[in-house]
Amino acid sequence: MKHAVHSNIMKHLEQHDILTSFRKGRSCQSQLITAVNDLAKCIDDSSQIDAILLDLSKAFDKVSLSSAIETQAQWHQQFHS
Repeated sequence: MKHAVHSNIMKHLEQHDILTSFRKGRSCQSQLITAVNDLAKCIDDSSQIDAILLDLSKAFDKVSLSSAIETQAQWHQQFHS
């Protein structure tokens, strides 16, 4: 389940060109340099900086699988009926 949620979030972010760094297949070093460069450019330009930091690993440690499956089924019924 964790993999499915992560995959869907990453797919959405990449399709809409929202994700600017920290992508699969790229080194941590180059991604960190890109992120810091983007941040510095925004600061230099006095432009707005929006960032979302997600750590989904901890979220799934606290949710029981049966509860997650039940909630997903309810959402599916609500949005697809």
